[in-house]
Amino acid sequence: LSRAAISASRDPLTALWSYEGFKLRHEEALLREAAGQGQASLMLFLLPGLERSEAEHGVELNERSVVRFAAALQRLLGPRWAIARLSKTRFSALSLQPVGASELVHTATRVLSQCSRITQPVNLVGEFD
Repeated sequence: LSRAAISASRDPLTALWSYEGFKLRHEEALLREAAGQGQASLMLFLLPGLERSEAEHGVELNERSVVRFAAALQRLLGPRWAIARLSKTRFSALSLQPVGASELVHTATRVLSQCSRITQPVNLVGEFD
C-alpha cells in the first residue's frame, strides 16, 4: 500500500483507489467491455456535507467519518468492486464483474441504508457510456 500511495494510485487516508488508480481500473473495464466480457456498472457517492462538517467539528472527526465510510463501502461491496476516493467528498465504485440492473439498485440501496437514514430504495439514474 505504501508503494501504491507513493505512486498516487491509492488514497493515503483510506487506502482506497485514488483518482489516478480509479482511471486505470476504468480503462481496464472499458477493455473488458470491448472484448465482450460484459458491461461495467458504476456507483458515485457524494458527501456534500463533509466540508461543512469539517468546519464545524474539526479535521480529526471528519477524517474518522471518511475512514468509516470507506470501510463500510469495502465491507458491503467486497472484492467484486473497485472502490475509489475520487476527491475529498466523492467516492466511486466500479463493478469488476457484470452486474444486473436490479442487483445494482439493491446494492446501492444496501450501501445507502447502512451509511445513512434513507427509508426508500433508490432508482437507477440512467445509462452511461
